[in-house]
Amino acid sequence: MKYLFPFICILISCNLFSQKIRKEISRPAYKNAFYIRPLNAVDISHANIAIGYERMLKDRKFLSLTGSYHYANLYESRDPNFLTIPMIPTEGITLELEHKWFQKSLFYYAASISARTIRYQANNIFINPRPDGSSFETLDFFNVKKQWLEASGKIGWRIRPSDRLFLDFYLGLGIRYKHTWYTETESREGASIEKTNNIYYYRDRPGHFLLPAVKGGITFGYKFSK
Repeated sequence: MKYLFPFICILISCNLFSQKIRKEISRPAYKNAFYIRPLNAVDISHANIAIGYERMLKDRKFLSLTGSYHYANLYESRDPNFLTIPMIPTEGITLELEHKWFQKSLFYYAASISARTIRYQANNIFINPRPDGSSFETLDFFNVKKQWLEASGKIGWRIRPSDRLFLDFYLGLGIRYKHTWYTETESREGASIEKTNNIYYYRDRPGHFLLPAVKGGITFGYKFSK
């Protein structure tokens, strides 16, 4: 009798474990999903609406395509007649292709490539050179145009509140090539913008740059079509 109780406990545990496995196996394998990234809409730098499509290629392997439309931009105006930090109209799109590898749990690795083109208005103080070597300052209004290519790696965790709904949390690091230039400026040839120690100067300064990129966000999705 003293072995009967442990034996019964082992049988119950095995039965519950097998039921859990059968439940996971019988869970519908929806191969397609649409998703959004809600935090992108409140991005303080380049606010955008991000919508994507995800497709299961094989068991635990997924491919996704995200499209983002940029509609607003946070900028510190150097013109005293404007608000200190206005939100100005912006036009731009970002496309991202991503491959996910899920592990035995809902933890995953991902690799992605993305491309962006964006345009918005800005103003800044320019240092204009004179022939005699001196210089003078002017406040100039212009268009900022940027293009970039980016490759990154991510780690993420997926929560599945139901068979169809999922929520992803992810972080990552990457490298970005960025080209920024100005158009419709009235400053003299050879003029340079006044350097300021704020995020707007480093974000919008013209030139070609190779920079590190930090990734992070939340994805909310809905699965469909087995």
